[in-house]
Amino acid sequence: MQERVVRIGQPTPLIGIITEPDTVVDEQTAMLLLNSGVMHRVGSCRLSVKVARAVAERVGLPTLRFDFSGIGDSEVRRGAMGFEKTAAAEVSEVMDYLQHTRGVSRFVLYGLCSGGHVACRVGQHDKRVRQIIQIDGYCFPTWKSWLYHYAPRLMSLDKWKNLIKRRKAGVMQQAGYEIAGIPSEYFEPADLGDTTPSQQEIMVWMAKLVDNDISLYCLFTGKEPGYNYLGQFRDCYSDVHFGNRLAEEYMSESSHIVSDPESQRRVVESIVNWLKTHYLFSC
Repeated sequence: MQERVVRIGQPTPLIGIITEPDTVVDEQTAMLLLNSGVMHRVGSCRLSVKVARAVAERVGLPTLRFDFSGIGDSEVRRGAMGFEKTAAAEVSEVMDYLQHTRGVSRFVLYGLCSGGHVACRVGQHDKRVRQIIQIDGYCFPTWKSWLYHYAPRLMSLDKWKNLIKRRKAGVMQQAGYEIAGIPSEYFEPADLGDTTPSQQEIMVWMAKLVDNDISLYCLFTGKEPGYNYLGQFRDCYSDVHFGNRLAEEYMSESSHIVSDPESQRRVVESIVNWLKTHYLFSC
């Protein structure tokens, strides 16, 4: 396995690292690892580095992790688009680079949180994307997730006792500005609007991915909020006929940023196993 720095695009290049396997199993396929938000290409707690190297070494696919413009080693580029649209355009640019320089025509896109969202944006319109691996992508509550959330609380005698004690003592929950002693108008952040697409919008995204015959591996972490049982993603987008194109994994004890070593080991292992059993036999 070897690694080298690449500069993609002119006049302001994106900076990335290509990880080359000793033996390439598919010359026409590569995996791109996408940043989460403003995070550097190493990923949360170096998770992207570990995934990239494991996929190259154990699966045999070249991987490329890079910094979006204005993040890490990639300089700012001029433009008026928001992060996800700009990032989606840059992912296509990186795919163009690998296609022109290496003849790569099929791509696996990996991303945590917003990186996964960007992967889904690209996959709707670019048929070179064949697989998407996302950690904690967009998922909305279902009746079952609400049941799993509230049922233990309603059945907990201790919680009811504590609530009664607080009511009797006149102890009510205080807002943050009350605790801090700051006037409310100076405490709350400015309303920047909700940039999260609606559930129906994401449903359309997912349908487009299915139409493009893209396979999804969706891994979720933690217990709250958003996802609390295996299969919630499929239930959330029940109008989309995923069939066998969707696989879900739930690691309830892992934090969102997958910070502890054991969770990282499990994430890397699950991605490698999915690629070995799914991707290499579905080209």
